[in-house]
Amino acid sequence: MNLYTVLAAAVMLSNSALANIVYDNGGYSSSANSFDVQMVADDFKLSTDTLLTGASIFAYSSSGNPELGSIDYSIFAGGGNQPGVLLTSGKQVLTKSTIVANIGSGYRYQYRIDFSFNTPLTVKANTVYWFGAHIGNGYDGPYDRYWNFTDSHSGRDSLGSRFGTADNWANYFGQDRAFYLTGTSIPATPEPSPLAFAIGGASILAIFKVRGRIVCR
Repeated sequence: MNLYTVLAAAVMLSNSALANIVYDNGGYSSSANSFDVQMVADDFKLSTDTLLTGASIFAYSSSGNPELGSIDYSIFAGGGNQPGVLLTSGKQVLTKSTIVANIGSGYRYQYRIDFSFNTPLTVKANTVYWFGAHIGNGYDGPYDRYWNFTDSHSGRDSLGSRFGTADNWANYFGQDRAFYLTGTSIPATPEPSPLAFAIGGASILAIFKVRGRIVCR
């Protein structure tokens, strides 16, 4: 069983989507744009190899709790100025949210929506990826679920793909989105030192030494 398999089994035992935040794209602002008629994606890059297991987004709805229906998510490889090859995607029925603020009139509560990925995904260190999300049961509105921007701009602006087809990315916003990614960092495997190689080689030769004469050549 390899290290990635062990890590995947370990993190899947956890029921908390916020068990370990491995990426924070910045705090949420009071402004936002809808993501119920499009897939919205934002880029990210991690400093270590990481097993991603879930995400949290900051959102609100003009009709109350924004977690009506389900959420579609995707992770794309970096494709230059926009998402590239789709690496994984899934759908989760939304069952958990946390009110973190009241950002306006009484019905505009700010929610943090937590969800787990259907299947964990290993991403490489210092490599650009894109995280995409869409909320709702379809792509036909009603234009009342909003994913908050972040004031901590990093990387490229978030992009939108109308109807979630991932072939028509456009910059409608000029902003980044507020989200977390959760998972487990994968420790780097240290390179064996030259001394270790020398000691290992000497031990092997000693095994084949017979009466002061080396049998193997």
